[in-house]
Amino acid sequence: MCLVCEETDQEGIIILGSFICSDCEKRIVETSVDHEDYYGYLSKLKKIWALALSN
Repeated sequence: MCLVCEETDQEGIIILGSFICSDCEKRIVETSVDHEDYYGYLSKLKKIWALALSN
């Protein structure tokens, strides 16, 4: 399950054990820092570190 959109997808990347689907990966990479979605993605990506550090 994708950490960002919570959808099940077969293609994507795994970062520190957390899956991000290809669609979300593309949106994250293409989102500029002044876009309204930027901080939402940033928050989701911070979860990767929290999950990795808790294990």
